Amino acid sequence: MRDKPAKFNGSSYVDIPHTAAFNLQNLTIASWVYDDVVSDNPQFILNKGRFNGDWSTNNQRQYTLCSYRTDSASSVKPNSQFDIFDTDLKWDSLYSSSQAITGKWKHLVATYDGQKMKLFIDGVLNSEKTIAVTLFSPTSPQSMTIGAGINVDNGSYGNSVYYFNGLIDELRIYNRALTEAEITQLYTSSSQPSGGFVTRTLPSCYIAGTKLTVTLKATPALNTGSYAVEETPPAGWTVSNISDGTLYSGVVKFGPFFDNVSRTLTYDVTPPASETGDKTFTGTASENGVSKTIAGQTVISTCPLYHPADMNKDFVISMDELTAYGAAWKKGTAWSIAPAVIPLDYVIRAATIWKKGGKYKTDFVAGTYPLCWVSVTGRSARTARDGASSAVMDLPEIYKVGKAFTVSVAVTPASGVDAYGVEDQIPPGWTASGMNEGGAPEGLKVKFGFFMDDKPRTLTYQVTPPADAKGAYTFSGTASFDGTDSPAITGDSIVKSPMPGDVNGDTKTDLADAVIALQIAVADPPQDEEVFPAADVNSDGKIGTEEAVFALESAAELR
Repeated sequence: MRDKPAKFNGSSYVDIPHTAAFNLQNLTIASWVYDDVVSDNPQFILNKGRFNGDWSTNNQRQYTLCSYRTDSASSVKPNSQFDIFDTDLKWDSLYSSSQAITGKWKHLVATYDGQKMKLFIDGVLNSEKTIAVTLFSPTSPQSMTIGAGINVDNGSYGNSVYYFNGLIDELRIYNRALTEAEITQLYTSSSQPSGGFVTRTLPSCYIAGTKLTVTLKATPALNTGSYAVEETPPAGWTVSNISDGTLYSGVVKFGPFFDNVSRTLTYDVTPPASETGDKTFTGTASENGVSKTIAGQTVISTCPLYHPADMNKDFVISMDELTAYGAAWKKGTAWSIAPAVIPLDYVIRAATIWKKGGKYKTDFVAGTYPLCWVSVTGRSARTARDGASSAVMDLPEIYKVGKAFTVSVAVTPASGVDAYGVEDQIPPGWTASGMNEGGAPEGLKVKFGFFMDDKPRTLTYQVTPPADAKGAYTFSGTASFDGTDSPAITGDSIVKSPMPGDVNGDTKTDLADAVIALQIAVADPPQDEEVFPAADVNSDGKIGTEEAVFALESAAELR
């Protein structure tokens, strides 16, 4: 449902039939949530199971995620609540520490790993609780509901339905507890869904004293007669270059527009030269007399000055910091400083800086990340792609199911390159082994480096197709020289399975294949020929007479 949130009007919900996959012991529930109203009753985002009468007894529930608001007695209740139910039907709850906010998107994540319950809001751990239980699995199927929690008792509690009123987007359920790094990445990689008809986009960060552009995308409804937008940048920031609008008392105003035409509205802002810290943009958009808060990004942070490998933030990358960062990259371990998944060009940039003495500065004139981190000792680190450096892949034309073959990447750095590395991507389901030059597999990637010189190398590894491999498969890769990625590794990129009748795997079906097939048929296979069972024409699992006939007809151009 990304960017197309489901609207729940306080009287609707989605019912999903039970499946054994919903009987979870470890779990994660994640969703973007936009609350429209304040209510003293719980608003269920997701509920697995039913409760029958009293909430604390006769439950057939397993886990829930809901919101609370200020109750009728004006006592404050928590913003979010995560519940799990054990085999004794005991109810364990975890409450968030922050209070209710309506009219604004928030990203909620609830996790349970068998030992701890945790709640995250907008990618940050908000509260946690230690509780070790076995979660309840109902004996009778209990459906899952999105947007409501249902009480099936018609007695003193009535036929209660606790509805959600607002928008739900990108709802996800996992059968494990995501790590904090994964939750942070999930939050940052998924854009906030649109709450109104205007969405704000901000640059990834700001640099004090440097102009940046704010973009507002307006997509009014078809029945819109007129609309307008008001936007307030951070105090003290200078506004310029307003499209379709004007500035009045620190507020950027667009419109009114007497139509329903979508528009991209922009303006530039320049933060003061001494500005630091996180800054917030606010705004509203009015459509046919109804105002809503502008959705999208609201907070912008200062651009980080330090390389992520520089753990103690002293503008020096030490040997220990480099090797720790490099090990995390090679193993695919999440790094504590963003980006959690370390890019190849970041680790090579760190290696280049370390080789030159370790000291560096941040200079955005030199480029964006990671090129902005420039060595301040020795020869200056490269700030542009060197076209003379290259990496070329060599693959066989065809593969044999279940049999390993060699992949090689010939890397030729330009003269004077300080550090380089390579990441190669293998097809899903294939396995890699036998790397030279200290290479290592990480998921579907094979990683080599980093190499602290400009010496050419031919990097090799073995790759084995799975037993069910069929058809063509693609390999791809990236090389980085001094922290600058090449667009892609060139050379070969595709391997294919043998065509029918191509017994010897030379990518054609001819008389040689017919001879080999006949020799196999009479139990006298040649000893110096490799046979490719994938050339089996009649799918009987062997090479024989039919393959020989097929090859003869192909050689005679009868097929």
